[in-house]
Amino acid sequence: MSDCVLCQIVSGELLHADDLVVCIDRPQDHPVRLAPVHFLVVPREPAAIFAKHSSSGCDMCEAAGRPRERAMAETKHGFLVLADISGFTAFVTTTELEHGPPIIAELLEEVIRRISPPLEIEAVEGDALFARGVHGAVLPPAGLLDVLQAGFAGFRERQRALEADDSCSCNACRSVGKLRLKAIGHYGTFLEQTVGGRTQTAGPDVILAHRLLKNGVAEKDGYALLTRPAIEYMDLDPGRLGLLPHTERYEHFGEVECFVGNLAGVPPR
Repeated sequence: MSDCVLCQIVSGELLHADDLVVCIDRPQDHPVRLAPVHFLVVPREPAAIFAKHSSSGCDMCEAAGRPRERAMAETKHGFLVLADISGFTAFVTTTELEHGPPIIAELLEEVIRRISPPLEIEAVEGDALFARGVHGAVLPPAGLLDVLQAGFAGFRERQRALEADDSCSCNACRSVGKLRLKAIGHYGTFLEQTVGGRTQTAGPDVILAHRLLKNGVAEKDGYALLTRPAIEYMDLDPGRLGLLPHTERYEHFGEVECFVGNLAGVPPR
């Protein structure tokens, strides 16, 4: 039996009823063009076939390529946190381009410095940042309140410093005080996978955490919105913390029970 996949196809040694046959047309001037059209068989257990040819030097097998490794993925549990700057769109669209976005970047960078670690920043999404705290990263779990408080404190301190800087009188520098920070805290299950060499989280709980950024909270100042799963995992009494019950409703998720409040008055854990 030949070691070459193409030879086995031609001789009928490799084909089975449930094999997939892929037609590969190589350029006319290709140096190893052996026929007008070449075929690659992807059998029921392709890894075994290609492993056999790993050192065979068969040009056809090399040209067809090996099956790609699947993206590594692992199911985990943990906190899903988003920090979002309210008033971002109005701020950026009505202020100078040279100063507006950099101010937003400075504020977000200060928040990142305060919450990471223990949270791990996954992405900065315009006016928001997305972070996760894999189960065990925030200990005790109720310590997430301290983390969020630190983020709010960093935002306010940097905001006041920018306001106090009178070296520029542009609209952006004079309007920075109008910005507010809101934070979303959820606890759930997510898939942590590697895509293009970068770690990414996915799953319904990730979608829900992002959906909660668009909510009906009437609070004008900065606030934190924590879901019931987050509160229960932290083993906290929301009433004692001054957090008010709040319910959102989203398609595919139904009613989502939350608790909302300003964490400025909550004593550190």
